[in-house]
Amino acid sequence: CISAIADGGVAIGQLFRHLNILPTFELTAAGRDAGGEQIWRDYLLSGEGVVCEIHERIRSDVLGALVSPSPSAPCDSADDAGDTNDAGGPAADAAGDVLAPSDGPGGG
Repeated sequence: CISAIADGGVAIGQLFRHLNILPTFELTAAGRDAGGEQIWRDYLLSGEGVVCEIHERIRSDVLGALVSPSPSAPCDSADDAGDTNDAGGPAADAAGDVLAPSDGPGGG
């Protein structure tokens, strides 16, 4: 199993799937490199006799594309049916069901 991952032929998630193991995630450390160009994290994926220690590095600018440059205004009232999110769609209900059908693309 180790050589299959190390040689790049099998992803860690595929290994757990092949062994029919649902791993647990434990973050052990995280930070930013001295130059600020990368963020990193160390974590464990483990379950039923398998433990994977993972060190992951990600370019810091990748996350900038996912984060809005300015904070969005909070919703004033959860019971206002006219509330919308930043994309113009309906605002999420605090008790909403993420699996519920929607009227948007791909929804019910």
